[in-house]
Amino acid sequence: MKRYAAIDLGTNTFHMIIVEKSHENEIKVIHRSRHFVKLAYGGFDKIDDKALVKGLEVLKEFKSLMDRHDVDNYLAFGTSMFRRSLNGEKFAETILEKTGIKVQIIDGTCEARMIFKGALLANALSSEYNLLMDIGGGSVEFIITDKNKILYSKSYPIGIIELYHRFKEKEPFTDKAIEEILLFLKAQTEDLIKNLVDYNISTLIGTAGSFEVLHSALSDNINDHLFEVNPEDFNLLFKKVANTTYEERLSLEFIPPERKRLIVYAFLLIKHSLEITRPNVLRITSYSMKEGMIKTLLDEEECDI
Repeated sequence: MKRYAAIDLGTNTFHMIIVEKSHENEIKVIHRSRHFVKLAYGGFDKIDDKALVKGLEVLKEFKSLMDRHDVDNYLAFGTSMFRRSLNGEKFAETILEKTGIKVQIIDGTCEARMIFKGALLANALSSEYNLLMDIGGGSVEFIITDKNKILYSKSYPIGIIELYHRFKEKEPFTDKAIEEILLFLKAQTEDLIKNLVDYNISTLIGTAGSFEVLHSALSDNINDHLFEVNPEDFNLLFKKVANTTYEERLSLEFIPPERKRLIVYAFLLIKHSLEITRPNVLRITSYSMKEGMIKTLLDEEECDI
């Protein structure tokens, strides 16, 4: 039996998943790790020293886990913060030197392909047109698809940490501030909105991360990695959360502690996406880029960097 690992180094969170493939081609997850490294909390120009130290500690742990589980092959991808920061490439070189893990810094097109593959693996795509949405710390990936292929994709620099740095002085948000942020998001995604005219989106699909907050609050389970939310139910939840302070969110049990600071920005992005698509359903999958990376390894494919 062979074992594979996928390491997803995001702006806010570092993930690793290890799977085992049996002789009968069955796939079993044998380990998952998630660490909030927060590469961009000091800004997007440069990864600060605290985040560099934390990130390197996490990668050393990942390497130890891969060795312990006898991993045969792996992929390690650096995304938005590695692309944008002045020292992202240097950090990748340091990771290779200190841990032996080769981090590939991927572009938005490759990132979109991995997210799409993760959605395929989850059977999340409807038979009509879908808008896939992956909310990161530095960027948001939007991907228009049908059942089988990508029709449009683009990475937008409007991730939740990006929005936090831009709008944190306005917290707690008044209705006027919320309208201002939604107008900002509309302007930032103008070309996406133009492309959506050609497609009648039936399903908005959110992948993992911030979307999983909706699971405990609103979900109608399909299975353990796929569930659906009525858009109107989300809008009611949005009204409950949007005007809160961070201190008030501390008492909201359905929001995990590590997401209480930034969840309002994720909710604003989801609300914006619902407004520009008007889908029949909001579908959420816990599968995302890392599962797409595993599929790439299993299919013995490559992602053009």
